[in-house]
Amino acid sequence: MADGNSAYWVAATIALLLVLAAALLLLWKYKLPAWRALRRLRKLRQQSLAGELTPHESVFMLALELRHGLGIKRLRAEEVPLRFKPQDRARWPDFIHQLDVLLYQSGAEVSADKLAALFVQIAKWLWRYAR
Repeated sequence: MADGNSAYWVAATIALLLVLAAALLLLWKYKLPAWRALRRLRKLRQQSLAGELTPHESVFMLALELRHGLGIKRLRAEEVPLRFKPQDRARWPDFIHQLDVLLYQSGAEVSADKLAALFVQIAKWLWRYAR
């Protein structure tokens, strides 16, 4: 009876370890990139608040981080990443247009409020879709 009981516990332990390994693999594959991207975003936010970056440099770095985090070559309004959910697909063109204005329009003012909102929005994109 003791042998049957110990075999049961060994099998249960192995099954538990396999489930745990599968969960960690899924977490690593799908959320680790998002955590890394958000950590870089927090560092960028700290640099921006400390005055190490101008508002325009911050916007440029945010766009670069978004591009890298999503794993896309260019941020274009007409090229919505395929894995986006429908509600995010609808918001993408307007968001990219606003980002383009801040990046490329001569004399575009980047207020502290606009910059803070941009950090929040990019954090949402990265949490949902970072690769």
